[in-house]
Amino acid sequence: DFQDMALMDRFRFCRHFIGYNIALEKSFSGTNFVFIEKLRKNLEKVGSYLSTRNIEDIAKLMSTGITKKIIVDMVITDLEDDSKKVIYDSLS
Repeated sequence: DFQDMALMDRFRFCRHFIGYNIALEKSFSGTNFVFIEKLRKNLEKVGSYLSTRNIEDIAKLMSTGITKKIIVDMVITDLEDDSKKVIYDSLS
């Protein structure tokens, strides 16, 4: 719902940066972390992202033998074609 402007004004200068827990992500990604981190950085370039939960899911899929190509296809399915090209080009 739309918030009252007086309420919104109280939070105008409140900014919090919450980063990723890289050590945690590395712990469940193992040797796949380099690929996953590269994918995340390239997604951020086109305005998308991978959460820690996404990274955990990707790591689980990769541990079952799902290929990097299939992972990338799954992750970028909702992006515009030009953004997809950027991701594919950056990972090849």
